[in-house]
Amino acid sequence: MQDVKEYREAIYQAMIAMTDAEGNPLVSAEEAKAILEGFTDEELEDGILYNSPEEVAGFLLLD
Repeated sequence: MQDVKEYREAIYQAMIAMTDAEGNPLVSAEEAKAILEGFTDEELEDGILYNSPEEVAGFLLLD
């Protein structure tokens, strides 16, 4: 099991790697960081067992 710091970093990396159909980033590094800062460690811990970092990135950027 990942710790929450590793999980947060993996979500961040997944977010900045996401692109639209034309290959443009969906968010900047700064935007991704700001989005993740809106979540406490406890909130992220709730998802570690159930959602991959890539799934969380998709939820945050695509839903």
